[in-house]
Amino acid sequence: AMISTLAACNGENSTADTSTPSASVQTDSPQATEPAPSASEIEFISEEYQVYTDVFDDPTATYLAEIKNPSDTAIHLSNISLDLEHPDGTLIKTVSLLTVKPRTIPAGGTGYICDEIYNTSLDGEITLDALTAAVTKLHYSVDPVTDADVPTVELSQVSAKDEFRNIGMIGKIKNTGSETYSNLFVAAPVRDPNGKLLTVILGSIADLAPGVEKGFDGVAFAGRSISDISTVTLDAFAYE
Repeated sequence: AMISTLAACNGENSTADTSTPSASVQTDSPQATEPAPSASEIEFISEEYQVYTDVFDDPTATYLAEIKNPSDTAIHLSNISLDLEHPDGTLIKTVSLLTVKPRTIPAGGTGYICDEIYNTSLDGEITLDALTAAVTKLHYSVDPVTDADVPTVELSQVSAKDEFRNIGMIGKIKNTGSETYSNLFVAAPVRDPNGKLLTVILGSIADLAPGVEKGFDGVAFAGRSISDISTVTLDAFAYE
């Protein structure tokens, strides 16, 4: 469930396989999606396997996707995992902690995945060329949801800010309803002037009582650095 504001500055056990060709230190390679026939319940608007060096010059990879729910009911993606493989099929790593923002995608709505899937300082040494040539295979199940409540909140003053490792955001959120929210999230897809998805910022808010307005911030935990935040647009939304 989610509520959004714009600020300037499928089947069970479905599988989508993606790959990227060799490239330089920073790559921007759109991913081709090949879902199983039963995966028609969701659509991949965009999909990207980013390979770059982080601020510590470590080869790093991020999986970034924008997912559309074209059905007339809310859905939840479960059993999400991603296999990172060499072109010959040899497994490099399996990632099982991928998250969709929002966790429940409303009917006709959009969800986002933006997770770091490999970093040599944590996962072991690999050459930049080998990481760039790797193939990603996404696995997931699509479950219908009947109780997709939308939080009654308003977002304001949402803007981008510089962070040490990546772009961040700052803004305000107000509870305009009668229910106290013990834990809310604010996600902000970041787009360039052409509308291309670059990364997703995430923040959280605890204990928001009715009528209360408070500030929040967040940071993009994955994706390459953005050198000029003045050119991007944040499309922020709140969800439980």
